[in-house]
Amino acid sequence: MSWNRSLKSLFDDAIEAHMKLGFPDFPEDDDFADWMGELAELDGYYVGLATSNMGSSRPSEISKDQLSEHANRLAQFSSLEGDDRDVFHAAEVYIQSLSKMVDLGNMKQK
Repeated sequence: MSWNRSLKSLFDDAIEAHMKLGFPDFPEDDDFADWMGELAELDGYYVGLATSNMGSSRPSEISKDQLSEHANRLAQFSSLEGDDRDVFHAAEVYIQSLSKMVDLGNMKQK
């Protein structure tokens, strides 16, 4: 199996796992809900870029700056309680899954 074929399989598996996660529920906290809305936008953006890279014969480096900054901002909601605490943990898993897809999309470029 060639490197690109293996990478494509890994990427396909990562996309499938990401889709199975489902987008986290929206929290009750207004600031966290705003953060979650931004995550929804970033999700579409980064999934699109990574998917394009995998299908391209001339892939380009995908900057994770926005994703990393957004992930760092998630920490401000770590002290929320109740249902929002569960949403926080789901958001952590979701953003890690998204980051993995971008990493795989960037590997095609190398």
